[in-house]
Amino acid sequence: MRYGEIIVNGNTKVIGLLGYPVEHTVSPFMQNSAFRALNLDYVYVPFSIPPENLLQALKAMKVLNFVGFNVTIPHKRAITKYLDKVEGFARKIGCVNTVVNREGEFLGFNTDGEGFLRSLKEEKVEIEGKDILLIGAGGSAWAIAFSIMKKNPKRLFILNRNMDNAEMLRLRLSMAFRKATILTLPHQKEPLKFTLQVTNLLINATPVGMDGKSMPEFIDPKHLSEGAVVYDLIYSPPLTPLLKKAKRRKLK
Repeated sequence: MRYGEIIVNGNTKVIGLLGYPVEHTVSPFMQNSAFRALNLDYVYVPFSIPPENLLQALKAMKVLNFVGFNVTIPHKRAITKYLDKVEGFARKIGCVNTVVNREGEFLGFNTDGEGFLRSLKEEKVEIEGKDILLIGAGGSAWAIAFSIMKKNPKRLFILNRNMDNAEMLRLRLSMAFRKATILTLPHQKEPLKFTLQVTNLLINATPVGMDGKSMPEFIDPKHLSEGAVVYDLIYSPPLTPLLKKAKRRKLK
C-alpha cells in the first residue's frame, strides 16, 4: 500500500506521533516528505491517544517495535513516568518530546529548547540582556524557559491562566538560575499592557491560536515597542491570529 508517496512494505520502519488531538498536525506531511527525499524506508503516522490510554499505547508500540515517536500535547510530562529512561535535559525539566527505541527500551529526550534557540539564531534574534514574555507553563514552555535562561536574558516574565503552574515553573527556574530575574504575571489586562511595552521577545507556548481564530487573552501586539519580536510555537496555521496582528504592526 502507499502512504502518500511512500511505499509501505514488510520492512518499513514505523515512527509515530502521540498526542490528543492530532487532527491538526502537518508533521506527517513534513516527515514523510523528508523520508522520501532521503530515500529512507520509514513511515510517520499520527495517533490520537486520550490521556487515560497512554500507557496502553506505549505497551502496544513496544510490542509492534516502533523505532521511535514524537510526543505532543497533552502527553509531554505524563509520558516520563512510563519510559525506560529519560535523558539529560528532558529529565531536568520533566518533559519529553522525542522517544527512541534502543534495543527494546524506550528512551526519552527533549529537543524543544534546542530547536527554539536554533530558530532564533537563524533569524538573528538575541536573548541576552532582553526582556522576555513567555505565555504558557506546559511542556514546551518548560523546555523553552530553561533554554532561554542559559542565554542570560534581562528578565523573564511568565504568564499562564493557571497561576500555580506558572509559579511552579518560576520556582524551578529560580533554583537552577539563582541570580536571574524571573517573574510571574497576574492574568489581568492592565499589568500585561505595561509588561508588553517593555517586552523585547513575546513567545506563545500555548495551543491558543491553533484554531486560526483565538488570541491569548489580554495580549495585543499593538502595545509592543517597535523592534519587538513575536514568536508563536504553533506551526499550523502558519500565521496565527497573534502573528497576523504582529505582522500588521510590521513586527518581526
